[in-house]
Parts: sequence; structure tokens; C-alpha cells
Amino acid sequence: MQIEKSAKDFRLLAKVVKKAELIDLSLLQSSTWRSLDALDYEHVEGVFEISAKFLKRHEQGFLAKTKFTLKVSPLIEDEKQEQKEIAVIKTEYVLNYSLPKKADFSQGELGAFCRINAVYNAWPFWREFLRNTCDKMELPLPLLPLLKFRGVKKSNEK
Repeated sequence: MQIEKSAKDFRLLAKVVKKAELIDLSLLQSSTWRSLDALDYEHVEGVFEISAKFLKRHEQGFLAKTKFTLKVSPLIEDEKQEQKEIAVIKTEYVLNYSLPKKADFSQGELGAFCRINAVYNAWPFWREFLRNTCDKMELPLPLLPLLKFRGVKKSNEK
């Protein structure tokens, strides 16, 4: 899965990534839902939503939060038929990072780090959660590839 980020985000991230260390990651909350007719569809598609943000600083470093969502809908050839969700799986993780005492980063630098690196750090946990949850819900398992970040071209940056 590829996520595009601006060159500015990568520049800001580079400053923090040299100093920050992940010391803890925990599941903050999760929710799952599946319709009763979810297994009636032969072909389904999933739409992923991913976000992350800086939460707050603390004495040893800072906290970040990631959100991952999968919305599953049947693949329907008939364009007149209304598209509906047949399953939704959501998780939120909180990540705790340490920083050296003398490290002083701006809110923008920590925000860029969280938008990229926190997602990257939480991705394997989301993959494992999704795999187990889909199995328990008897949903077809979507393949979650390795996560790759890519810079957007200058003409696309805003």
C-alpha cells in the first residue's frame, strides 16, 4: 500500500527520526461490525482509511495516535444497485516515543513524524489485528501489503 506525503513532511520527519525511539504501542480502541448477509456476496472490495496525529509531549518524549479503518462493500456490477457496507473494522493505537532530553523539535516536526512514522510503526499491528478479526468474522481476508511512503511530485503539492 502506498501513501503519498509531501517533500516538506519528509524533510521534517528526517530531523526527528534520528532521535526518536518507539518505547510502547498499545491498542486504544477497536470496533467491528458485519452485516448478517456479508457472506452472501461472492466478490467484495475494501476501502482503507489511515490517519495519524501528534497527541502531546511528555517528560520523556511524546505520544502519537493512529487510526486504521477498513470498510468492506460487495462488488456489484449493476450500477443502479446501491453500494452498501457489509463490514467495518476500526482500530486506534497510541504510540509512545522517547526523545533525548536536549532534543527540541517544533510541533510541525513532531506532527510530520507522527503522520508518517507512527503509521509505519503501527502498520504490522493493524495487519495482525485485521487478519485475526476477518478470520473471526468469517470475512474474506484482504491482502494488506507492506506499507510504502512516496513523496508527491512538486506540481501536486499544495
